[in-house]
Amino acid sequence: MTATRSRWSRTLCAWRRRRGDTNERGVVLVTVTLLLAVMMIFVALVVDIGHASEERRQAQAAADAAAIAAARDTLVTPVSWPTVVGDAKLYASQDLGVPASAWVGCSDASALSYKPDNLNTDSCISADSSATPTRVRVHLPTTSVQTAFAPVIGVSSLHVGASATASIAANENCSLCVLSPSASPALSGTGNGTVTVNSGSIVVDSTANPAARLTHDGSVVAVSIGGPAAPAGFVGSGLGHFSPTPVHEAAELDPLSGLPPCPAAGTGSCPTTVQPNVNLSGTTPMTINPGIYGSISDTGTGQLTLNPGTYIVTQSLSVAGNGPVTANGVTLYFACSAYPTPCNGGQAGASFNLSGNGTLTVSAPTAGPFNGLSIFSDRNNAATSSISGNAGSVGGSVYMAAGSLTLTGNGQAIETRVIVNTVTLSGNSSLTVNAGQTGSVAGQTVSLSG
Repeated sequence: MTATRSRWSRTLCAWRRRRGDTNERGVVLVTVTLLLAVMMIFVALVVDIGHASEERRQAQAAADAAAIAAARDTLVTPVSWPTVVGDAKLYASQDLGVPASAWVGCSDASALSYKPDNLNTDSCISADSSATPTRVRVHLPTTSVQTAFAPVIGVSSLHVGASATASIAANENCSLCVLSPSASPALSGTGNGTVTVNSGSIVVDSTANPAARLTHDGSVVAVSIGGPAAPAGFVGSGLGHFSPTPVHEAAELDPLSGLPPCPAAGTGSCPTTVQPNVNLSGTTPMTINPGIYGSISDTGTGQLTLNPGTYIVTQSLSVAGNGPVTANGVTLYFACSAYPTPCNGGQAGASFNLSGNGTLTVSAPTAGPFNGLSIFSDRNNAATSSISGNAGSVGGSVYMAAGSLTLTGNGQAIETRVIVNTVTLSGNSSLTVNAGQTGSVAGQTVSLSG
């Protein structure tokens, strides 16, 4: 009997241990299940919030483009407010797919005083004046982004909106201004050539078809792109593309037409001392001073330094070989051989050629009539200037109203603003325009805020 009880006791204890193990495993299973559920909720939120953030980024880009397009339209006198409103909505539609119906009843608590959109009294397109506006605001209608996973916690959609206010000074509404009225194409990109305008716009004045053409992998990217031939006259083939889609708009007048050239700008900005030609072909460094030069070249390995001031060139500036050229606080003025007599209409005067491994690094003056201007070509100078190889950078604006700019190879130009007659890119060349600079005669005065 005692042995039997002992066996039953051992059996009961074993059963109790197994039951305890089963209970523990059950607790662990429930805990893991709950943790997995919580983790799934977090993953769902991350995915949906990430999607909403991308939608928000696209909405802000669309608002920026719409505000700049609207502000640019106000520079036409008298202001056509239906055009202003129409272009703002066109950019919002092209860049974000905002339908016309979405604007009805749109409300902006921060709207400016004048509301030109007659669809409602609390318009999401507004300006600070009906006659002489200096600011235009665009508040995109709020859209709902459907969530894929968050409905499990009761969130079926997230609201996305964006606003931008643009202020553009008269005659300064393009960051890359291509002024030729008839060249076909006036802006050309072949190969992998790229044009990027950060925080600014591109205007191509040509009425030809095509006025702008991209082939192969070429790309043109800006906040806004337009001209009188757009959109049909802006052609991309292969993978060549414009972003955003170009829109029709009036031709851009020469934005620096009122800037006095040399020698009219005065001796404080335009030197009168005639200097000997410079040809640095060895390894010895050289420093030169402002003046009137026939030609300046660095074809060796020695460093050429230009002291601050204006350098008037009547023949050519050439940087080749491995020699670096540094010019801080400098304006390079390209004239014709009869200087101080201005160039005749269509005359090809002085030009610059940057090639090989030679580099040209220029920063513009920060005061005086040429404030912010690194390259100033006589308004009638029709010469073609070229950048190729490892050409360095130009830190100020480039003004060549009648001249052409050609970029080939791996050449890069980084500008504040570029105003040219035509521009051509090929190979892997790139042109980057960093707009948004203020306080200078050559700077873009577009500002954007939420």
